[in-house]
Amino acid sequence: MLRQGILQAVEDISFTVKRVKMLCFVGASDSGKIGAARSILQIVPAPGTRTLGRMILRTVERSSDQVLYHDRESSPVDVTARIGGAANREEMLARCLERTSQGFLAIGHLNPFLDEDRSVPYGKPHARKTDAAVSLVAELRQVLGPDVDLCIEIHRRLASPEAIDFDREIAPFHPLLFEDPIPPTTSDSMARAAVAIDIPIATGERFSSLQEFQSHLSRGALSFARNSLYLCSGITDARKITAPYEAFDIDVVAHNALSPVSLVACMQLNAAVPSFTIQEYPTAMLEEGETEGPETDRLLRGRNLVTSRPALKVGYVDAPDAPGLGTRPSKAGCTAPLSPRTVSIRTDVDGFVVDQ
Repeated sequence: MLRQGILQAVEDISFTVKRVKMLCFVGASDSGKIGAARSILQIVPAPGTRTLGRMILRTVERSSDQVLYHDRESSPVDVTARIGGAANREEMLARCLERTSQGFLAIGHLNPFLDEDRSVPYGKPHARKTDAAVSLVAELRQVLGPDVDLCIEIHRRLASPEAIDFDREIAPFHPLLFEDPIPPTTSDSMARAAVAIDIPIATGERFSSLQEFQSHLSRGALSFARNSLYLCSGITDARKITAPYEAFDIDVVAHNALSPVSLVACMQLNAAVPSFTIQEYPTAMLEEGETEGPETDRLLRGRNLVTSRPALKVGYVDAPDAPGLGTRPSKAGCTAPLSPRTVSIRTDVDGFVVDQ
């Protein structure tokens, strides 16, 4: 590590990226990936410098996000099981019952409009799809009882008038939150919907800046903030984004659809945020030939990628108290091959894209 002097890490690089294409940076630590990306995005003013392990941005010194010192020691964190992907009513009910039997006290990523095969065009009349979704929410409440919170997420699938109608029908079943009832394209649109929707609105998983959250906050467009640490530059920036929430009675429900690394990072944020409510816990389905063991952390997606994982204890997990994030990559995590994923798009019957 360079302790004295200045090392010019990035010089004379140029990229040509075509529309709708993705550019990936691959390289060793301190090879200039972040510096190049920040320069392209004009986050680092010329000449951006990094000195003694710290980044100097517009004369403001920022510490590395490798360690967050929080003020709660081994705090229990309330978690919600992320189920998602249920293609039919029976599958969703079975998954919810399975997760509650494993100790979860809340069910998230719960889409009563279902996540059917993306190869099948989507197209249902408003009355039919709304009646079916309302009936499913009613059945979930009846089957799970009042001791399990329901976190409704419809994947931005409804227009504002549809979302308002749906809200009125399911409000008697007391969902904890209603995530992205409409596409979060503008804070004005979400604010107009929030006036007419009774269930507390959660949004923000696609936001990457303080300004996007502030725009929704100032318009009363959300009750729960869904910060995505991997979109808003890590723990430090996520903590800055959450700073105004306490004054406005806005609670944090950090978005986490990835891995145990993302989970422990979110938990470090939760331990430092007074307005934290609940944490999304990415559950994993058992692999072929695998049987569920007594260890509750086997429920965690990507559990073999790290050396230690927060264990579920009747709806709660303890915040890590080890140095750094609280865990380290395991041997399997360091050598795991890439797992390519095919990205598919579902369309409506008229060919328009459906957000699922």
